Amino acid sequence: MITWGTAMEIDLLGPVRVRDGDRAVQVGPARQQCVLAILAAEAGRVVGVPALVERVWADRAPAGARNLVQTYVARLRRVLVAAGADGASVLVFQDDGYRLAVDPESVDLVRFRALVAAGDPDAALALRRGTPLAGIEGEWARRTREDLEEQCLELVREREWTVRNDVPRAPADFTGRDGELKWLSDRLAEGATVFTFDGSAGVGKTALVLCAARMLTSAYPDGQLFLDLQGHAPSQRSLSAACALEALLRAVGTAQEDIPDGVGERASAWRTRLSGRRVLLVLDDVADAEQAGAVLPGAPGCLTLITSRQRLSGLAGALSRTVDLLPEPEAGELLERAAGRRAPPGTADLCGRLPLALRLVGARMRHSPQWTLPESEPITASYDALEPLLRRAFRLLGRHPGIDITPHAAAALLGCSVDDAEDTMDALIDVHLVRQHTSGRYRMHDLLRQHAVARAEPDERAAITRVLDHYLYSANEADRQITGLARFTPAENVVIAFVGTGVSWFDRELPNLRAVIEFACREKYDQHAWQLALTLFGYYGVKGMHTSAVAVHDRVLPIASDAELLSANAKLHLAVLDWRAGKLTSAASRLDEALPVLRSLGEHRLVGIALNGKGIIHLGRGRQDDALACFEESLEARRAADDARGEAASHLAIGELRLRRGEPADAVESFRHALDLAIGTADRAAEARALTNIGLALTGAEATDHLERGAAVAEELRRLGSAVVPAHGTFGL
Repeated sequence: MITWGTAMEIDLLGPVRVRDGDRAVQVGPARQQCVLAILAAEAGRVVGVPALVERVWADRAPAGARNLVQTYVARLRRVLVAAGADGASVLVFQDDGYRLAVDPESVDLVRFRALVAAGDPDAALALRRGTPLAGIEGEWARRTREDLEEQCLELVREREWTVRNDVPRAPADFTGRDGELKWLSDRLAEGATVFTFDGSAGVGKTALVLCAARMLTSAYPDGQLFLDLQGHAPSQRSLSAACALEALLRAVGTAQEDIPDGVGERASAWRTRLSGRRVLLVLDDVADAEQAGAVLPGAPGCLTLITSRQRLSGLAGALSRTVDLLPEPEAGELLERAAGRRAPPGTADLCGRLPLALRLVGARMRHSPQWTLPESEPITASYDALEPLLRRAFRLLGRHPGIDITPHAAAALLGCSVDDAEDTMDALIDVHLVRQHTSGRYRMHDLLRQHAVARAEPDERAAITRVLDHYLYSANEADRQITGLARFTPAENVVIAFVGTGVSWFDRELPNLRAVIEFACREKYDQHAWQLALTLFGYYGVKGMHTSAVAVHDRVLPIASDAELLSANAKLHLAVLDWRAGKLTSAASRLDEALPVLRSLGEHRLVGIALNGKGIIHLGRGRQDDALACFEESLEARRAADDARGEAASHLAIGELRLRRGEPADAVESFRHALDLAIGTADRAAEARALTNIGLALTGAEATDHLERGAAVAEELRRLGSAVVPAHGTFGL
C-alpha cells in the first residue's frame, strides 16, 4: 500500500480537510468533500461507484451521477497533489470503484474509533474540531454525523464531570436560625430533595440558605450551583426559564453548540446532565412556582434550596418553611457582632429584627462610636448618616439597570474616575449598603435598591445615559474584536472597559446586557436598545445562540419601527440568524420585508447583502437560476455602493455557482475578478477562497499553483486565528 507518510492526514471530525503537517489544502465543494469523506472513512478498502452514488445522493441521484463521481475524483487527485501526494497512486480505480490507498491511521475518524475501543475517551475527544463532516448534506453524512455526535456525547458524560462551587459565602456574622437548620437536616434524612424558604425582603432567607449549602457541600461532591432568578428585582424582569436553563447547562460544562433552542429541550438536557449525579442547587429570589419548576433537576440524588418572598404552594414535591424575624436574643447578638459593641436596649426592635437592618445599623455604630439609631426606619437612618457624595452614589447605584456592576460601570454611572468609583464602592461596603459578591463585581440588595430608587435624584437621566453609553461602546469594541466591524463611533468621554477577547467579555457581561436592553426598551432609551442589540449579533453567531439572538432582536424591532432603516437593518440580521439555524422560509420572508425598504432608501450595500442572502437561500433549495440572478443583482448593488469587498463576495458566489453548473471558463473569470478585488482590499479570506476556486476550476500545473497559493494564505489566516469563509458561507454581514 502506498501511504502519504506520517505528516499526511485527512480530517473528518469537523470541516473536511487534507493536511500536510501544519499546512491545510482546500478540498472543494460539499459533494466533492463528501466523496473524499466516504473514501477516507473506508481507507484502504474499495468503495464501488454505485455505493458512492447512493451515499452522495441517496434516491436523488442525477442522470449523470457516475460522470460526476469521476469529475470529483479527478479534482480530488489534484487536491492530493497539492498536499504533496501522487494523486493517481493514492486515489486509485479498482473493481468498478475507488480506493484511497493511505494508512488508515492518517484519517482522524479511524483514529477516533481506535481510541474509543482502547478506552481512551480524552484522547478521542481531543480529535474533535467542531461538527463532524460540517457542511456536507445527504443521508450518509447526516447518519454518520449523528452517530459520531451521539458517541461524543456519551464520552463526555463518562468523562470527568465539571465540578464547581458557585455558591457565595454566607455572611461572616451569620447568627441563629438553629430551628430552620435542624428542620432542614431532619427532612433531608427523611429523603426530601426540594426545599423552599419564603419570607419578607431582608429577613435573611438567602443568608440562611447559603449557610445551609456550605454545611452540606461534602454531601454533594458533583457540584454546588447558585442561580439568582431575579424574581423581585425592582429594575429588571425575572430571569426567563430559557435563560436560566442556558446558564445552568453552561455551568455544568455543556458546550454552547450542544444547548438546544427550545425550553422543553433545554429542561430535558439539564435533567439528563444531572442523571446519576449529586449536585446541590440554590435558586435565589424565585418569582413563583412556575419559574422554579422549570429548572428543578429531577434527579433523586440532587438537592434544591429555594428562596422566595411568597409561599410556593404550587411547587409539587417541595417542603416549605417560612423564615420569620430573628428572635430577640439572636437579633441582639447579630447587632452586637456587627457593631463590635453592646447596643442600647431596644435597638434591635427598632430595626424590626430584620438581619439586613441589623447589619446596617451595626455597621454605622462600628464606624461612628457615638452614633445611636434615631426614631426612624433603619435604612433611612443609615442613608441619612452618609456623607452627601455617598448619598448620591447610593441613589444612583439603585438606578443601575444591570444585574451587578463593575468599577468601570460604576464610574460611568457616578461620573467619576474608576479609582474614585472603587473607593466609593468600598465605603458603601463598609456600611453594608453594597456587597461584593465576586471579585470586581458588586450588588445591592433589592430592598436597599427600592429605598435608593424612592429618593429623588436630579442627575438620574444623565447618569443612566452615561452608563448605557458605557455598555454600548464597550460592547461595540468587543463586537469589533469578533467581527472586525466597529458599528458605532463612541460618544465623547465615554467610559469603555474591555478586557480579554470579545467573546470572553460578552460571556461575562451577557446577563447585564440582556437586563440593560430590557431596561432601555421599557424606559424609552430606544437608540441605546437597538444599537446594543446589534452589537450582540456577532457574539450570538459565534456561540450559535440563535434563539437568544432572535429574542433580543424581536424585542427591539417595535421601537425601531418608526425608523425604516433601523427596522430593515434588524430584519436583515434576523434573516442571517434564521438562515444559520436552517430556517430558510423565515429567513426569506424577513429578506423580502427588508429589501423594498432598503431599495427605497438607497442603501445599496445592504441591498447587496440582502440579495446575496436570497441567492444563498435559493441555492439551498436547488434553484440555481434564481440564485444566479440574485448574485448578479447583488453584484450591481455593491458596485453602486462602492463596496469592493462585497463585490468580491458576489463574484465568488457567481463563480462557485458557475463551477457547480459545469461552466469552468466563466467560473474562472468570476474568480479572477474576485481575486483582484480581494488583493486590493487586503481581504485575505476572500483571496484564499478565490485562489483555491481557480485551482479547482483549472487543470495541470496552473491548477496546482493556485491550490498551493490558496492553501498557504488559508494556513496563514489559521495561524492568526481567522477562519476562511466557505463557499456560499456568509450573507456578508
